Order: sequence, then structure tokens, then C-alpha cells
Amino acid sequence: MVTEPATEYCREQVQPCLPAVLEEVMGPISLGFTEARDLSEGMMEQLCQDFQDADQKEELRQ
Repeated sequence: MVTEPATEYCREQVQPCLPAVLEEVMGPISLGFTEARDLSEGMMEQLCQDFQDADQKEELRQ
């Protein structure tokens, strides 16, 4: 059967590499989350500032 040699090969050749592969993959994923969070924060700050500016303009009109 192929199952036993395949399992042994994976155990000896693939499994030892998995932590390093996972670490390499997680770097860009974490960076993506950081960039998305920073972008969202900037957009929310701009939205709040625009709202405050509009509110101040409305107060000046009255």
C-alpha cells in the first residue's frame, strides 16, 4: 500500500517544515490586518472630523 510510505514521508519530510512555513505565511497576514486596522482608523477619524465640521457650520448658520 501507498498509505504507510506516504505517512512516513510526511512525518519525516513535511511535518518538520510546517512551523517555518506557517510563520512565513502569518507575516503577510498580520501585516494585512495591521494595514486594514490603520486604514479603518484613519477613515473613522476623517468621518468624525467631517461630522464635527458640518455640525460647527450648522451652528454658525443659526
